[in-house]
Amino acid sequence: KSTLSGLEAPLTQIAWSQDSQLIAIGLRQSGLRVFRRNLGFVGSDPEFNDAIYGAAFSADGRLAVASLDGYLRVYRFGKNGMERVLRRQMPGVPYALDWSPDGRRLAVGLQDAPRAVVLSADSLE
Repeated sequence: KSTLSGLEAPLTQIAWSQDSQLIAIGLRQSGLRVFRRNLGFVGSDPEFNDAIYGAAFSADGRLAVASLDGYLRVYRFGKNGMERVLRRQMPGVPYALDWSPDGRRLAVGLQDAPRAVVLSADSLE
């Protein structure tokens, strides 16, 4: 049993990487934190202006995050830790998301509209 405590705000989202090595935690007010399975810190992105409500890892280890601040973000993980590689303001408030099985697309559900947007995972276009 392991417990992750001492976070700055309540959790709004948790996502495991598909290889079970990373766990991403979205916080209500303080952004994103990513930890290794043994709870070792990997990285963070505090540049969120609202809660995170969508987070999912792709099969190749990328992490997509949707926030009520209106942005969709994609991260990669490597020798230097966590790196944000894409950021796009959405035409609405992104709330839920998931990767296509092949990792080439992201489907994003909007909180303020009855629709989902499907984007290229390489460009978020």
